[in-house]
Order: sequence, then structure tokens, then C-alpha cells
Amino acid sequence: MVERQFYLRVMGVRDGSPAARAGLQSGDYIRMIDTKPTRDMSAFTGRRLLRGAPGTKVSLTIIRGNTADPHTFELVRQAPSGPSATSKMIGDVAHVRISTFDATVPATLRTIFKTLESSKASGAVIDLRGIADNDLEAGIAAARPFVKSGTIAVRAMRKGDPVKTEAGQGDGTITMPVVLLVSNGTANAAEVFAAALQGNKRADIVGEPTAGLAGVQRLIKLPQGYGLWLTSERYLTVDGANPIHERGLAPTVGVPIPVVAFDELPPATDVPLEKAIEHLKTKR
Repeated sequence: MVERQFYLRVMGVRDGSPAARAGLQSGDYIRMIDTKPTRDMSAFTGRRLLRGAPGTKVSLTIIRGNTADPHTFELVRQAPSGPSATSKMIGDVAHVRISTFDATVPATLRTIFKTLESSKASGAVIDLRGIADNDLEAGIAAARPFVKSGTIAVRAMRKGDPVKTEAGQGDGTITMPVVLLVSNGTANAAEVFAAALQGNKRADIVGEPTAGLAGVQRLIKLPQGYGLWLTSERYLTVDGANPIHERGLAPTVGVPIPVVAFDELPPATDVPLEKAIEHLKTKR
């Protein structure tokens, strides 16, 4: 997932993807796609160039921190694969990692948490760092098992009153204490999901302010081959008071997410995750 910010900026990197295996991170800037500079390239064009048939290659020139030291990555495209969410135990707390918001994620989360309840887990940290899928409806559907009653999402359009999505019968079946771990690369469906849990006092948020990309966008054709990428709808916090789009969500507990420099190994200790677990234990 990329957005335009000077160059094209990497918002999210799906777990297990070619980009993730190559070491790309949220916040990286793409200076070139193959031989095409991105300085004046739209995000729409960039996404189109990044896509391709499985097995084909794409070359990315990446800037991370130092503009004078770009690195080139050769990626082999492949179709997305793997589960939408996974979990592992850290002591008596579960680390639940959502890798993508797709149609399978609500059922996957229900299955994971049913297993965690059987294993007597005391709580869970749901990790949304660098998750930028733009299927906003999937974010709403994923929030339903956690919210028993109240408003799950508020969608504002250019005209008319905001549209509310309410919890219904069968929602709120997951009652385990949870904390959400987010980053600047948490966007779109993940932000709608986080706003639903935070706004209904179902979970606190730990990490960095989120990206602020919770909007419905469409391409408007203009003369002479030009186009306008227009935000036609945007999501608000569940009380309807503030837009998520262009503002993001503020964490309850601020923790910086470290940036790993080129050719360096990740830190041996995941400090943001440890902070989220600490906060979960205080909430319990």
C-alpha cells in the first residue's frame, strides 16, 4: 500500500509478501519504480505499476532516512497468501497479529479467540502495525465480534447526514481484555477497526498516531488524459465528533516504533509490544 508524500510513501507491508521479505518498512519512500521516477507520480499510477503477474519482477529504489543513500530492491511479484491473522502466547498474554483485512478476518479472529479462551489466556494484544488494507467494510466486520452494543462506525458523505453502523444481534462474542498496537502505517480498515474498539471503550491504543487514511476514494476522469483522485466519503470516530481521515487516531499510550536502517538487524526486543503487554496488565 502506497500513498503520495513528496515521492510515493510505503504505508503498509503485508506479512510474508515479497516487500516484507525484502525488508521494506512502513515510512519508506519509493524514488523509482523500475526506471520511472515517482517525484511527480500519483499514488494511483504507482499502485498500478507495482502490480503485475505473479513471477514477474519489479525494481524499487528506496529512501529510508538519508536521501543521499538510496537502496535498490528487486522484488518478484506473487499472489497474497497466508492467514489473515495468527496468534502466539507470550506468558499468559496472546500476541494476535492481523496481517490483512479481508473477508476471512472476522471468522479467523473468532476462531483464534475461542482457542485463547480455552487456553485461559488472560488477554491479548492485537497488533495492527503497518496494516494499511483499504477494504473499510472488512474493518467494520472485524470489529463486530468485539463490540456488543453501540455504534461501530460513522461514515460521512459530501451531502446528507452521516451514516451509522450499529452493533447487532450476535455481535460482541469476544469479551477477553484487549489492547491495540498501532503505528504511523496503520491505515484504512485497520483504523476503522481501531476506532470502533477505542470509541466503545473496548480497547486502549498503544503506539504511534495512525495514518489518517480512512476514506472512500474514486478516480474522476478529466480531459486530456488527466484524472482527479477524489475522497467522496470519510469515516469519523464513533461519536461522530472527529474525522479519522486526514487526522488519524491518537494512542492512549504513546510509544515510538523503531526504524531499522538498511543492512541492520531488527532489535532483539520488541519494545512497543512489551509496552502494550504492560498496559494490558494494568488494565486487567
